[in-house]
Amino acid sequence: MPVERLGGDAERAIASVLNQEAPFAFELIVVSAQPLPLAQQAGVRNVVLADRNPATRRNRAASVARGAILAFLADDATADSHWLATACAY
Repeated sequence: MPVERLGGDAERAIASVLNQEAPFAFELIVVSAQPLPLAQQAGVRNVVLADRNPATRRNRAASVARGAILAFLADDATADSHWLATACAY
């Protein structure tokens, strides 16, 4: 998830991912220009990249991801609690 700064929408987006009801482990990669304090939570990795282009940040997250399946969410969106489980079922 490319994030410019923490606050309102970004914190809701991060919380919606961390609150997924998924029967499998997953990681959230947050890419930001500066280290974020929220990234100290379990299940969250913070990657620092000065380039503010969201596509470049998503590509950076994909390059360090450990999983076989990638899911993308904007920092101004919220995911339904079954978003990941439903997507992976397909």
